[in-house]
Amino acid sequence: MKVIPLAAESLGVRSMATYVEVGRTGILIDPGATLAHVRFGLPPSEDEWEALRRANDRISAYAARSSFVFVSHYHEDHFRSDPASYVGRIVLAKDPRRMISGKQAQRGEALWKALEGQARVERADGARRPVQRVEEDHHVLATELREADLLETDRPEREVGRGVADVEDFVVTPNDSRGSGKRVGW
Repeated sequence: MKVIPLAAESLGVRSMATYVEVGRTGILIDPGATLAHVRFGLPPSEDEWEALRRANDRISAYAARSSFVFVSHYHEDHFRSDPASYVGRIVLAKDPRRMISGKQAQRGEALWKALEGQARVERADGARRPVQRVEEDHHVLATELREADLLETDRPEREVGRGVADVEDFVVTPNDSRGSGKRVGW
């Protein structure tokens, strides 16, 4: 598994954009980046604008390699309003109608509307989803999420409605066909 930070709190750029690759599956997490409008009473410098351009170029390059894009919320340092980064991908995103308000709700609604017909958008919070396991590189990976239940990792016989965050721990060995959720190498 590879974890690649694409942009971070550096040179005025605000971002937590991260790319995760497991086998041939690429996941782009929170693909936004922005600058503070004013820091220490000053507008962004040219160096800060250049750092933002480089961060956005990295995010765009890794968006092209991703199968999945995860958007945790709708602050501009966590998502992009331009649909290009999401086209043809599965987008797991915060539901803009649930436990959200104000500008974040407006930005979320606008993104979901812009992605209609361009990406498969699914809500990533509070939904009950099954894990469809796909064998790859001698591991079974949780890669596709749909409405229903997740298996709890420490008690496979009991189903629980947990969020998408639990999927990152869900890896089983190929000979464990029940999907016990045994953690392997993570």
